[in-house]
Amino acid sequence: MFHLRLSALGDHEAALPAVQEAVDLRRDFVASRPEAFTPFLVTKLGAMSEVHRAMETPKAACELLYEGVALIRPYFLAQPTTFAHLTEHLCNDYLAVCRELAEEPDMDLLAPVFEELEKLTL
Repeated sequence: MFHLRLSALGDHEAALPAVQEAVDLRRDFVASRPEAFTPFLVTKLGAMSEVHRAMETPKAACELLYEGVALIRPYFLAQPTTFAHLTEHLCNDYLAVCRELAEEPDMDLLAPVFEELEKLTL
């Protein structure tokens, strides 16, 4: 959470190593128990993408968001209500960064997610 405070205070350069450490730690956890720790890693990838956006490095943010969506997608598709909020947030951020970069989002990645999200809103 320290990285969020630093970033909120505008010290994005100081926040980046802190959030990178959090991401690295969660990657280690995921290596041993992916089913338990992947959502936590995905949350930190989203936080790291926010720092990159604040630092005006949208390409790095886009790569992190893509990774986050790719990692959370199977969990979301298996348990949509559990992971809907996190997944929708990541997808929205990924689409926004793709627009900023004038790049096409990976619709093969997103299509099944959007279909399931649509079912939840009906």
